[in-house]
Amino acid sequence: MATLAINYSYDALGNLLRDTREGITNIDWTVAGKVRGGTKSTGPSLTFDYGASGQRTVKQVSDPQTDEDGYREHYIRDAQGNIMATYRFTNTSADGYSLKLTERPLYGSSRLGSLRKEEELNQFETFDPAAAIPVQQIDLNYELTDHLGNVCAVVTGRLLDGNGGGTPKQAELVSAQGYEPFGSLLPGRNYNASSYRFGFNGMEKDDEVHDGAGLSYTSEYRQYDPRIGRWTSIDPMFKSFPWQSPYAGFDNNPILKNDPHGDAAGDPAKITNAATNAVQTVKDSDKDGNQPAKCNIGVNTAFTEITGSDELKGMRANEMYDHMGSSSNFTPIEPKDAQAAANNGEVVIAAYKAPSGSGHVALVVPGTAMMSGTWEGTQAKAMGGIPQVMDTGAGMRTEAQGVNQSFGKGKQADVVFYKYTPALTNSNSQEVSATAASGAAATVAGNSGQAYFKAGLEPTLPEKLGNWLMDHMGVGTGGHSIGRWLADDYLY
Repeated sequence: MATLAINYSYDALGNLLRDTREGITNIDWTVAGKVRGGTKSTGPSLTFDYGASGQRTVKQVSDPQTDEDGYREHYIRDAQGNIMATYRFTNTSADGYSLKLTERPLYGSSRLGSLRKEEELNQFETFDPAAAIPVQQIDLNYELTDHLGNVCAVVTGRLLDGNGGGTPKQAELVSAQGYEPFGSLLPGRNYNASSYRFGFNGMEKDDEVHDGAGLSYTSEYRQYDPRIGRWTSIDPMFKSFPWQSPYAGFDNNPILKNDPHGDAAGDPAKITNAATNAVQTVKDSDKDGNQPAKCNIGVNTAFTEITGSDELKGMRANEMYDHMGSSSNFTPIEPKDAQAAANNGEVVIAAYKAPSGSGHVALVVPGTAMMSGTWEGTQAKAMGGIPQVMDTGAGMRTEAQGVNQSFGKGKQADVVFYKYTPALTNSNSQEVSATAASGAAATVAGNSGQAYFKAGLEPTLPEKLGNWLMDHMGVGTGGHSIGRWLADDYLY
């Protein structure tokens, strides 16, 4: 009987260690479940550093001190973790040391694009603002995304003469790409796809991992392989989804759901439907045409339908405000970020606590941010738009309206937007039991189910299936994805 070669290897916590067919000989992980670095049989080694919040601060491809093709990228982020600028360090015999400011992302209610104008910093002894070259429209890149946040095209701020069709001017196209369901680029349907940093689900590309455009992505919590529709480490929220593989991408439904952070697949339509049902539930309870204050009932009804949690059950608005402020399951976010979060399928609740009397709560719903009106005195356009909310307060039974219509000007400064982020469990801190013997089975305990995988030399069941399909059916890497899909979702 022929012995099947082992392609994938994992450690006892379920983190991918080796991908033989791709020449990845070792992946090193931090204690927080992030990729520290990787080595390849061919091609450059990769090294990553992270800040206290776990977000990437440095990416190094080979060693720029010893390899002329190597470089090191530094990320500057704001308090919310948004990338504000990237710098690249190189060292070549032709140019010597070089430190360039390469990109500055542009934001409204979400990321709009990037200012991509390289500026050499290493040679500046002083900086004269008067001598600086102003930003040109060609340097501004704007991303055009679909309903899942996939970057489908990038255009500059420069208009070119039209190409017929009755349009005198057209945007200058920088790149365009179409995606297969799980994120691989469609063959023959992409143009200059490697020229922009972000792609599928708006995630950042790590093209150096597999030496090809759009073959690997990084997110806030995990690394993603679009060729097989799987993450390379266990879902940090695996206990919330005991019915599926902890490596599964987008709940195996990438047409409907997205997961730009790598924690839980979002479903914007689920929020919309829950808001509709909540409003109808409150309407059904109204009597004699009266519409008393029931904002807490509407929010709790929708929240329970979306999340399956009864965490807010029975609470009034002031109590919800206090609870969300102290619970590890809720995180305050900026008002400008609330609409984008809801559009990604994340649950966001706007809450106000009254000094005396009743407070008010409303659920942010997917949609287009309102571009008229003000919030805390700031014009809607200046803040990237005012979020839309569902509100069942007194006299209101609306599925979507501007949040400034739910909270008056005198309250807006005290409104907090809470995003539901049920306590994440890092892959390194999962409940793991394993025997010391090489090749013993390691068990990762979930709430009501267990995902089994092998630690050491013995190939896992999905590895065996995938390898057999590749070796005996001649279907290449696609066969491997089929093998893992069959095993992960039907045999565990």
